This record gives sequence, C-alpha cells and structure tokens, in this order.
Amino acid sequence: MDKIAWLADTRKMSALFDEDITWIAEDWNVRMFQAGIMHIALIVPEDAFGGVSQEIYMEGSQELNQQGLQVRQFTDMESAKAWLREALQ
Repeated sequence: MDKIAWLADTRKMSALFDEDITWIAEDWNVRMFQAGIMHIALIVPEDAFGGVSQEIYMEGSQELNQQGLQVRQFTDMESAKAWLREALQ
C-alpha cells in the first residue's frame, strides 16, 4: 500500500465551532485514516482562537493516534514537509 500524508496550512485559520471540530476529529479523521492517510502535518494558526481550535482538534484525535494516525503541529511549512518526507520513506 502506498503511504499517504496530509499537509494542512492552517496559518489563516480562525476559531471553529465546537461541532465542526468534533466532526473533523471524529468523522473526517476516520475517513482519512480508512483511506490510508497515516500522517497529518498542521501548521500552527497565527490567530490565537484558531490555535485553541487546533489544540481541541488534537485532543479529539487521540483515539485514532492510538491506532497509528500521527498528527503533528509545526510552526513553519519547511519543518512540516521535512517530517512528512521522512514519514513517507
């Protein structure tokens, strides 16, 4: 099986509604995981409220993390890409 990863540039993300965060963590993550995505790199939002939303998402992703999904946050694009390159080798 090919290795698949996801890079999300969320620097411009602002606050999300709780139900949206829950949907991402409990529905979207599950579908990505089932499709073979095992590594997700997120760029930390510049907006403090977006950062809080991302932290809540990270906490909500713990169940899939225990099954092998790896979600990491990065402050810059190059670090995220480097991690994904290494993970996909």
